[in-house]
Amino acid sequence: MAFQELDLLQKHPEWLVTLQAYWDAHTSRKKEVADFDGWIGRLTAIPAIPTETLSGIHGKLIAFGYLKFELTPKDTTLRYQLTPIGRSAVTGESPLEAGAEAELAMSA
Repeated sequence: MAFQELDLLQKHPEWLVTLQAYWDAHTSRKKEVADFDGWIGRLTAIPAIPTETLSGIHGKLIAFGYLKFELTPKDTTLRYQLTPIGRSAVTGESPLEAGAEAELAMSA
């Protein structure tokens, strides 16, 4: 992970807490749902993060490339997924490894 990404997360530890919450939801859902597509519904409450700041945190994580989102066509709700950089911030693996695994999962 590049110095700039690490510096941002050190300056904003609540961002890393939010990424970790999405990663925990992702790994939990992956174990529970056989055909899990990797997308998580928007987390509206994260312990230790004031609810009123979550919207801004989501925006910053998207803007800096840690998190991506999609609007579901069925019910117009937002779903989120860690990008390779976001996943790297949480797991410590390189963004290239995280991206390659995500590509393999999408093609399966």
